[in-house]
Amino acid sequence: MCYNIQFSIDKALIKKALHQFMLRRIGWLWIIAFVFLWIWFGYVALRYEWNILSNFFCGILVISTFLLIYIYYIRLKQSETFLSKMKEPVVRYRIDQSGITTSSDLGESKMNWVVFEEILKFQELWLLIYAKSAYLAIPITEMSLECQRFIEHHIMEQSYPKKVQPGVFSI
Repeated sequence: MCYNIQFSIDKALIKKALHQFMLRRIGWLWIIAFVFLWIWFGYVALRYEWNILSNFFCGILVISTFLLIYIYYIRLKQSETFLSKMKEPVVRYRIDQSGITTSSDLGESKMNWVVFEEILKFQELWLLIYAKSAYLAIPITEMSLECQRFIEHHIMEQSYPKKVQPGVFSI
């Protein structure tokens, strides 16, 4: 079996994939915790109830927030830089028994199924995760049902217990 997928990539698709990836990796619980911590930070700042412990936690909160924003911004800029280098913003995937070959006018790369750790499924796209923090984004409209099953089967076959996670939200 071999499936060929070809689609145009743009900034909107890059942002959507990165949003989904970051939100899933961070998780809603941490986002809610961050909001409450910022509310607490505001409360402490308004009441002038500073002590060593509140200074420490506020410092951690500020550093963590800026670090997350920085990581997001760097990943977005890296992706947009690759997009700007492409003469024709078209990505091609060749999906077969041995793995996925991805190509564009920037080059070609072959990845065996064993490198993929999980699939993050969302309403509009799938993210095939490899190396914990890298992914291939595939718009759902570009995959047939048969192709989706093929990908799921091969990633499940190669991965440890877990790995195919349905998306619960879409941005």
